[in-house]
Amino acid sequence: MEYLEITPKITVNLAEPRSYLLVNVQLLAEGPKAVEKLKKHMPAIKHELIMLLSGRSTDSIQTMEQREALRKETAAAIKKTLEHYEDSDGFRDAFFSEFLISY
Repeated sequence: MEYLEITPKITVNLAEPRSYLLVNVQLLAEGPKAVEKLKKHMPAIKHELIMLLSGRSTDSIQTMEQREALRKETAAAIKKTLEHYEDSDGFRDAFFSEFLISY
């Protein structure tokens, strides 16, 4: 197993004026082929994550339960993106190693 960091960190505007979310996402992959596949499709993955995270209300990402649900949505979006272009074999999960809401 290997972790692959999405760089740069993802920063998106939230629904409230002058509010943003900054997340550092780590992808868990099994095997070198999976890592290469994630790197190859990183632009599409980043796009999907920006679309997924943008415009959320700060109230919808405050609790640990809400953040865990968002983490699961993030992993599902990555898997769906990989499936669209190739397959998601070897992709195991996504984790937030940094999560900052700015008001």
